[in-house]
Amino acid sequence: MEVTILGRGKSLSKLKHFKSNSNEVILVNSFWKSPELSDNAYVNDPIINNFLKKKKVTLVMSPIGIGEGGKPTPSPKEFDEKYNVQNKYNCMFSKGRRSNLTRTPGWQVMPESSRLLYQSIGDAKIKKTGDFVPGSLAYACLIAISEMNASNIHIFGLDFYEKGYLQKQNHSQAVMDSHYGKNAVIQNKIDFCNFFNFLSDISFDIYTAADFTCSSPHISVL
Repeated sequence: MEVTILGRGKSLSKLKHFKSNSNEVILVNSFWKSPELSDNAYVNDPIINNFLKKKKVTLVMSPIGIGEGGKPTPSPKEFDEKYNVQNKYNCMFSKGRRSNLTRTPGWQVMPESSRLLYQSIGDAKIKKTGDFVPGSLAYACLIAISEMNASNIHIFGLDFYEKGYLQKQNHSQAVMDSHYGKNAVIQNKIDFCNFFNFLSDISFDIYTAADFTCSSPHISVL
C-alpha cells in the first residue's frame, strides 16, 4: 500500500512531476487559510490543488497552534468537501503521553494502533529529549502505517526547516529561533533519520529540498 504525505516545505513543488498508483494522501497541519499564513492557502497553489483532485485525504494536525488563544484553525467545511477529507486527527492520544492536550473541535485523537506504535518508538529511546517522535509529519507516518497499512510512504515538504515553507508563515521570532537555528536543523535531521531507520520494514521516498542524507536500503532521498 502506497501513501503520500505532504508537509509544508518548499519541496512540495516536486509534486509537479510525481505520479502514484495510490489515491491515499495525508496533509500535515493547515493547508487551508489560517492565521499561520501571511498570504495564500497552500491549496491555492495549482500544483497542490491539481495533485489533490480525486484523492482520499486524511488530515493530521498538531493541537497546538498560533491561532486565537494558541489554538490551531480547523479546516473549513468547504475544504473538507472539496478535497474529499476522510479523517481528521490531532497529534494526541486518548491515554498516556499527549493525552492532556486540548483536542480541536470536530477532530479525533489518534487511534490506539498509532498510540501503540508511538509507544514502541518511545521504548526504543531513539529520540533523547522531548517527544518520542520528531513532529507532526512523524505522526502522519504513524497513521499511514498503523491505520492505512502503508508499506511505501512518499514524503514531500519535509525540508527540516532548512529551506523554509512553501508559503510565508506568520511565526514569532521565538518559533523562528527554535526551528530555524543551525543546531535545530541538524538535530531535526538526526531525529528524522533515526525515526525512519527504526521503521525498517517501511520503504520511504523522501522528496526534499534540504541537504539530507540517511543511508539505509529502505530510505530513498530524492
